[in-house]
Amino acid sequence: MYFENLLALHIAIQHKTTQERAFAMLDNLIDTGKLRKKYVKLKGEDTKDMIELRKQGLLIKEIAEIYGVCDSNICRRIKEYKVEIKEEQ
Repeated sequence: MYFENLLALHIAIQHKTTQERAFAMLDNLIDTGKLRKKYVKLKGEDTKDMIELRKQGLLIKEIAEIYGVCDSNICRRIKEYKVEIKEEQ
């Protein structure tokens, strides 16, 4: 619980949002298993979630911190996913 409080505080500061919104964001990350440690293999479903987080207003850097990867990895994954979707249509 102490760790979750610190994470929520960090989210509130980073996003300049209320503590309630920060806890809601944290709960969403925990419930969906999005809190990752470095060197965890990401799945295709993760890319969809990255795009959703981006639509919610998170910066690429913030998404990269959540997943424990570098910014360029997030950009590449999103770009490749969009290309795949275009090719399927």
